[in-house]
Amino acid sequence: KGQKPYTPPYSYYMYYLWANIVTLNDFRRKRGLSMFMFRPHCGEAGGVEHLVAGLLLSSSICHGVTLNRFPVMEYLFFIAQVGITMSPLSNTDGVIPYLENPFPKFFSRGLHVSLSTNVPLRFHFTSEPLIEEYSIAAKIWVLSANDLSELSRNSVLISGFPRAWKKEALGPLFKLRSTLGNDVRRSRVSDIRVAFRYEVYHTELDFLDSILNAVDPDDAFDATLTNKTLPRAMHLLAEETRRYELQTGCALPDPTSPDGPTGAPLTGGSALDKLKLQIEQLKRAIADRSKDVHDALGQNKTLADEIIKVNRRAEAAERDATVLRAAVAAEEDEWGWMQEPDAAAAAAAVRDGAQQMSNAHQ
Repeated sequence: KGQKPYTPPYSYYMYYLWANIVTLNDFRRKRGLSMFMFRPHCGEAGGVEHLVAGLLLSSSICHGVTLNRFPVMEYLFFIAQVGITMSPLSNTDGVIPYLENPFPKFFSRGLHVSLSTNVPLRFHFTSEPLIEEYSIAAKIWVLSANDLSELSRNSVLISGFPRAWKKEALGPLFKLRSTLGNDVRRSRVSDIRVAFRYEVYHTELDFLDSILNAVDPDDAFDATLTNKTLPRAMHLLAEETRRYELQTGCALPDPTSPDGPTGAPLTGGSALDKLKLQIEQLKRAIADRSKDVHDALGQNKTLADEIIKVNRRAEAAERDATVLRAAVAAEEDEWGWMQEPDAAAAAAAVRDGAQQMSNAHQ
């Protein structure tokens, strides 16, 4: 709109930028130099052809708010997990009001989104524009600490920073999208959130594969399409496990073993089977622990009874010893007329007898 008739379309510019960047990256890779990523402004305005070009040619895009108007393209961006770096504060300048920005919807649906600044000298009012972007989004859309950590993790994954920097930020296995690659100490993202994103993505791709293979057996052409699978932006768990074992040197439990989690592709029915198996294992473990607790309580009761009996015997012995000491004192008074050596010997004999009786009671 408003362009002259001879102005090339957006997709034409996109293709030539992409082709030249690919050529330049090939040149730099052969010489051991760093490479560039193609991350255009796409989806802030314009029609669906902008989004199509961004999906086919870019590593990730900036803005992407118009995906909200084209559900098919939004779904394709989810399937391809193309990064979407959004700037809700800058989009308020004639693009879309802040509260109508589709960012929270994209995030909850599992699109690979992150937050960033855009022209911070114009749209931000503090010396920390990125913190401003995150803090306002957190307050307006009630984002939890786990949400903010996931957005930060996505930002690192989408970014063009060197691999060494990403390893320092997220851990050496950052390329693994399952929980095997999540170092909670660095990412601050819970394993349950990472597992949820991973499971939802592969469940959706399993559904598409089932539709792709649902062919008419009477159609000879359709029969050739069986066992087809769509390419995935995340590795299946079997491949993730293989890469994990290769990099760490640690073997994970056997996929078919009932004693541990499966290493087979965790998709569709297998995910449910694994969950059922884990529930049964947990029930058995709880039953075993309950039996151990019951036995321990019984042993504690027996031990307490024995302690009470010993205390009672000790109290009885103490009483008897007191009586004997009183008797000894009385005898000493009565034998005072005896000679001193004889009286002392007699008193010692009585004390020995009292001590023997006390020991016998104990």
